[in-house]
Amino acid sequence: MPKRILSILIALIIVISTLLTACSEIPENSGVEDTFDVSDTSEDSTEPEDSSGAEEDSEEPALSENAWRTAKTAFPIVVDEITLKGMMPGDLKWEEQGVVKALEKLTNISIEMTVVPADTFEERKLVALASDEYPDFFYMAGLSAEQQMLYGQKSGALIDLLPMIEGGYAPNLSNFFYDADSAPTPTLASCLVDGKMYSLPYIYNGFDEGFIAINTAFLEKLELEMPQTTDQLLETLRKVKDGNPNGNKKSKEIGIASLYGSHYLTPFLGCFSIPTDGIYLDGSTVKLGAVQPEYKEFLEFFATCFEEELVDTRLKSNTVNDKDAVAELSANTIFMMYTGSTAVFGDHADDYTVFTLTDPANGKKVWSAPKDVEIGTFAITDKCEYPEAMLRWADYFYSAEGQKLLNMGVEGENYTLKEDEDGNSLWTPKKKAAATMSEWLTSFSILPTLTTVKAPGFYCYDIITTSSDEVAVKQSEYRLALNEITVPSYPTVTFTEDELAGLEGFAVLSNYIADMQLKFITGEADIEKDWDDYIEILEKYRVDSYVAIYQAAYDRYIESVK
Repeated sequence: MPKRILSILIALIIVISTLLTACSEIPENSGVEDTFDVSDTSEDSTEPEDSSGAEEDSEEPALSENAWRTAKTAFPIVVDEITLKGMMPGDLKWEEQGVVKALEKLTNISIEMTVVPADTFEERKLVALASDEYPDFFYMAGLSAEQQMLYGQKSGALIDLLPMIEGGYAPNLSNFFYDADSAPTPTLASCLVDGKMYSLPYIYNGFDEGFIAINTAFLEKLELEMPQTTDQLLETLRKVKDGNPNGNKKSKEIGIASLYGSHYLTPFLGCFSIPTDGIYLDGSTVKLGAVQPEYKEFLEFFATCFEEELVDTRLKSNTVNDKDAVAELSANTIFMMYTGSTAVFGDHADDYTVFTLTDPANGKKVWSAPKDVEIGTFAITDKCEYPEAMLRWADYFYSAEGQKLLNMGVEGENYTLKEDEDGNSLWTPKKKAAATMSEWLTSFSILPTLTTVKAPGFYCYDIITTSSDEVAVKQSEYRLALNEITVPSYPTVTFTEDELAGLEGFAVLSNYIADMQLKFITGEADIEKDWDDYIEILEKYRVDSYVAIYQAAYDRYIESVK
C-alpha cells in the first residue's frame, strides 16, 4: 500500500542518517495449570466460532487464524511443533544454549535466531524493518517509542499485542497489567503507544540496581560512628584518608568511589533532598534537578571532596569491571557505589554493608524509585503466522519459573538446591570452568552480557531470596528498607509526535549538564562565579519548554490511569 511504501522510505532515510552521523530438564512446579485440551488443537479440529475475537467489518482480525492452536495457560504451547524466526543482539550460540533446549521442550516452539553483534544490532534492526526483510519477532529489541510509532502505528510491521493480551494469551504479564478487579494498572499505561502496545516491557517491580556500601571495617578500626549528616560524612571521609585504616601505608585510602567513573555521584543527590539531576516529580509537578538550589549545594559538597582528594579522582577514566581497579578500590574505599551485587568486593565483601543515605542539614533525605518499565524489549511482526504462540513464549518470562530458568538455568546442570537451617531452599550455581557469574550465566542462558538492552521479564525477588549468596540477599533487604525514603520516579510515558519533535534537543541539554557537573566538581569551573552563567545557558537551551513537555505528557499519563 502507498502508506506502507511511504513509511519504508522514511525509515530508510532515518537509517541512512543514523549511519552517516554515528561517531536438558525443565524446572518442576512451574505454577502453570495444564489445561491444554489436545482434542481442540489437532489438525482435524475445527476452529471455535469466537476464536478470532474480531468484528466482521474489522480491517484485520484482532487474533490470527492460528489463535485456536495456541493454549492460553498450558504447556506445551502448541501440540504440533512450529518453527519461528527471531533476531536479537549478543554473541551467544543460540542453538547450543541450555535454556533454548529447555524452552523448546517446554513450549514445542523451535526458534531460528539470528544473533547480531551488539554494536551493529541497531543498524541491522532498522535496515530489516525498512527493507521488509524482518523476522517473526525481535528479542531484546531495544525499540524506542519513536520506532514503535513508525513501524507499528504507521507501517504496520509491528503488530498490536494488546488484543492478544486481553484475549488471555499472556496470563503472567496480565498480573502486572491488571489489578484484582481487572482494572488497568499504571504499568499497562506506561507500555502503550497511542493506545496500542507494539512491544513488551522489562518491569522493574519496585527494585533498582543502585546502592551505596560503607566499609564498616574502616569505621571499627578508627573507632568512628556511622555518619548521619553530610557534615559528619565529610569529617568521616577526612579521618579515613588520614587514619590509614587498611594498615598499608603504600596505598592511599579513598573516601568515595565507583567502578563506573562518576556513577557514584547520583545516589548522594538524595542527601540534598533531590532524587536526580534529571527529570523528577515533586508531588505532581515535574522538575529538572540540575537547576535546583539543592543541586548547587550537592556540587559544592563534592567539589570540596574532590579538592581534598576524599573521592576517587579518576572520574572519567575508570573502566567498568576492570580487575585491577576492583581489587584496589575494594581494599581502600570507605564508601562504594556500584550497580550490581556487593559480591564485586571479592575478599572484602564481608567488610562492606549496604548503607542508607545520610541526612542533609535540613533533615530530609530521599531515594529515587526505580523506573517502572523499560519498553521495547520484545516485538512480534506481521510476518508471524503464530503470534499468539509467540506471545505465550515471551509471557513465560513474566513468571517466577521463567525468570529462574533464564537466570539460574536447569537444576542439576547449572545449579543445585539445598535446604538451609530454616528449611528454605537455597540455590548454588555450578560454575564449572566459568571464572565469573557473568561467564556462568552466558554459558547456558539467552541473556547476553548487555547492560543497556533489557529482555522481556521482570525483576524477580524470588531468585535473590533463594540464593546462597548472603551478600546478594542483604543487598535486596537493603533495597526494601529504602522504601521508607523512596519518592516516585517520573514514569515511562508516551509523547506525541509534536512533543517528540520538541524534545529533539534534550539530549544535548543532558550532555551539557553532565559535562558541567564534572567541571564544577573537578574545579575546571568555579561554582560561585560560573553558576549564573550555567543557568543562563540552560535557559537558552529551552529548559523550561522541555520541562513543560514532560509535564504535559505526565498529566496525560495520570488521566489515563484514573
